[in-house]
Amino acid sequence: MTAYIDIKNLSIQYPIRYSDKQNIRGKLVHFLSPKKRQSSPKISALYALNNISLRINEGERVGLIGTNGSGKTTLLKVLADVLHPTSGNVTVSGRINAILDPALGMDPEASGSENIRIRCMLLNVCSSQIDQKIHEIAEFSELGDAIRRPIKTYSTGMTVRLMFSIATTITPDILVMDEWLSAGDIRFVAKALKRMQELIQASRILVLASHSETVLTEWCDRVIWIKNGLIELDGNPRQVLDAYQKFAGSH
Repeated sequence: MTAYIDIKNLSIQYPIRYSDKQNIRGKLVHFLSPKKRQSSPKISALYALNNISLRINEGERVGLIGTNGSGKTTLLKVLADVLHPTSGNVTVSGRINAILDPALGMDPEASGSENIRIRCMLLNVCSSQIDQKIHEIAEFSELGDAIRRPIKTYSTGMTVRLMFSIATTITPDILVMDEWLSAGDIRFVAKALKRMQELIQASRILVLASHSETVLTEWCDRVIWIKNGLIELDGNPRQVLDAYQKFAGSH
């Protein structure tokens, strides 16, 4: 089965409720005004993504770039099935593995090993292989005895290391990845980077959001610039990055 992502007229819309009561003066006026003079809140909408269409074919390594709030992470969350479209269609062929928010889907009350077991079940790892996966992930994450503690006792770096180790233990058809996550000390970051490169090479499609020119030019053969929820430019990494840097330098 060929891996691909096909997005048609995708929109993600968030309702925004405006009210004169939102500030102190508005609250005072609302309190003193007769009921018949009270107005209903005004509702409008914010488009995180606005009617975008694109196709990503097997073998492509696609980078997403844009300012904070432009819609990059929203698009990744749609691909990871964390967010659902307000309108439009997203068709995905192939198994997706998403490396996004390190706390996403983690149970803070459960131990590291229990979280590994839960994630393996969600990733459809064969039950006979789960114990071996727990051992492999615990060893790679270098958490030692902490693997038996609730992850609410972990530092941010420990949580990221565990999440990264879980997410990269399975080779997906489609790898979806947000900004590079700090994974602890320099030595562990180097080890994580090596595994990440191996995973990218083994994956059939990569979709990566990053602000790093080095990452986008070395890991991607196509870059999409997202601006205010719209696709501003889509094409050769160098050409798109040059246009984006020119825009960023003028603002």
